[in-house]
Amino acid sequence: MVSPTVTTQYRLIASGAIADTTTDTVFVYPSGRIISFTASATHIGVGDPVELHWNVSHGSTVSLNDSTVGRTDSLKVFPASTTTYRLTTFGSVRDTSSILITAVAQDQIDRALLAHVVVSGSSTNPAYKNPANMIDGDTTTQWVSASGDRMWIDCNLGQSFLIKRVVIRWGSNYATSYRLELSPNDNDFTLARAITGGLGGTTVIDSINLDATYIEVALDVRALSTSGFAVRELEVYGIPTTLAVADVGRNIPDRFALSQNYPNPFNPSTTITYGLPKAGNVSLVVYDVLGREVATLVRGTLGAGYHTATWDARSVASGVYFARLVVTNEYGAIAFNKVTKLVLMK
Repeated sequence: MVSPTVTTQYRLIASGAIADTTTDTVFVYPSGRIISFTASATHIGVGDPVELHWNVSHGSTVSLNDSTVGRTDSLKVFPASTTTYRLTTFGSVRDTSSILITAVAQDQIDRALLAHVVVSGSSTNPAYKNPANMIDGDTTTQWVSASGDRMWIDCNLGQSFLIKRVVIRWGSNYATSYRLELSPNDNDFTLARAITGGLGGTTVIDSINLDATYIEVALDVRALSTSGFAVRELEVYGIPTTLAVADVGRNIPDRFALSQNYPNPFNPSTTITYGLPKAGNVSLVVYDVLGREVATLVRGTLGAGYHTATWDARSVASGVYFARLVVTNEYGAIAFNKVTKLVLMK
C-alpha cells in the first residue's frame, strides 16, 4: 500500500521468460481543487432541464452560484434565460470553474440532435454506414442507406414533444418520394406529410403540430438508383409536452400539464406549476415513498390557466416524495392524473 502526498507515477517491471513493464499514475489533488464540472447540455430551450455534475478533492468547501453544495454532487436546473453557473471551492487552494447555459426559444432547439436512431439498412462504406452521422449536428457527414428503395429511418427523441417542424438536409442522393410519420410509442404512427417530386437540398416540413416521441421517415423512391438514400442531417423542432417554464407566459394551455417542481432538489420549499386547458376539480397532494399523504397543496375547483403551488417542507425529513395532480370534470370522471418526483435535501 502506498500513500503518496503528491501525484506520483509507479512503474512495475517483471522479468522472466518474457520481460514486461506497466505504469500507473496516482493523482493527488490538494483540498479545494475542482476535478470535474460538467453539464448535460449547454444549449437548451427556455426552461428545459440541465444536469450539472461536479467532483472536487477531499477536504474542500464547495459553493454553486454562492449556495453551499456537496463535494461530489449533481443538480438539475431549469434555466429560464441564459445563465452562468459558477462552482467555487476552498481548501488549501481556491479554485473556480464556470459553465454558460444558453437558453433560446423552445421551438429553436433541434430535438433530434444526438438522439437514438435506427435504420432499415446502411451502406457498407465505413464513412457513411453510421446512422448517427445524420443527428450529429455536422452537415459535412452523412448517412447512406443500403442500396434499394423502400428504406426507413426511425428516430427516438426520448420524450414527447409537440412537433412543429422537421428539416431534412439531403446528401449525395435524395428521395423523390417519401413520407413523414409520427408516433407516441413507436407503434401507432400518424402520417404527417407525404412528399412526391422531392428535389433534394434542404427540405423544411412545418406546421405539423402533432405530439410524438418517435419520428419515422419512410424513404420510398431514390433520385439515383446507383446508390442508397443519403441524409446529412435530420432535425426535429418541437416543444416538450410536459410543462416547461417557458409555457407559463401563455394565458391558457392547450392541454393538461404538470411541471417538474423547481428547484429540485430543494430545501426547504419548492414550487410546482401546472396547467388546465379548462376548469376542473383539482387535487394536488404530496406523498412519501410509502404512499402516505404528507401535504395537501390544492383541493378544489380552479379555472383554466396556469397555476402554481408551493410546498414548505421544513417540517418533514429529507428524502424522496411524490406530488400527484388529479383533475376531474363536472361529471366526476378523471381528466388528468400525473405524478412527479420531489427530492428534499436538508
